[in-house]
Amino acid sequence: MQKHRWINRRIVGATVACTVALACALIAPSVHASSKRAQQKKAPATWARCFSISGARYNINPYLLAGISVVESRGNPAAVSPSPAYGLLQVDHSWLPKLKQRFGFTKSDLLEPCTNIDVAAWILAHELKAKGDTWEAVGALNAACTTLKGARCRSQRAWYSWKVYQAMANLTPEDVGHTAPTQAPQ
Repeated sequence: MQKHRWINRRIVGATVACTVALACALIAPSVHASSKRAQQKKAPATWARCFSISGARYNINPYLLAGISVVESRGNPAAVSPSPAYGLLQVDHSWLPKLKQRFGFTKSDLLEPCTNIDVAAWILAHELKAKGDTWEAVGALNAACTTLKGARCRSQRAWYSWKVYQAMANLTPEDVGHTAPTQAPQ
């Protein structure tokens, strides 16, 4: 239980469904992840530690970043969507001019997993600052609501946030770059 104690350090609920989901976040990852990990027994991705590094840099839960990557690209660092959006967390092309000016990044840089994670964390930190520490800010990553308005916008954001939460519930500490605690010698 201790390994998941810090899981809700960021993001308080914006909708009833997300609030309930967040309250369960302390229990759900350890329950679901342990059985899922036992079934899969796969090695964590080489970039898993980048979720923790970028999360610490921007004060964002690394499980949240990893959950977004599952929803956005199913963990594929080479993913490019038709919009286009790039990499693990599907950074939208509309960010490229600002990223080029501020950091010198190009679209090929966004296909490098740790760069993509760090850029997405930077974008999410801006959303959290603008919209508050809520699931609405997470939903805004998917639905900017330039065409959707009002209840339709809120509904799309809540749907996306719920998908991210569900993905987070299936992650293990190894998925976000934390190694499993070793047992003391007996």
